[in-house]
Amino acid sequence: SQVLQAIARGHTLTGPARDLYVEIAGRLGSHEQSQALAALVRGEKR
Repeated sequence: SQVLQAIARGHTLTGPARDLYVEIAGRLGSHEQSQALAALVRGEKR
């Protein structure tokens, strides 16, 4: 999840890249998934 969070912090993800991010986050454990998706949402608010 740390790699996903770093990606979300450094880039705005849209389209297929965002879809892939969400798909990969869905494969993580519950806690890590929550962290990764929260990072994505924070990045979208920028």
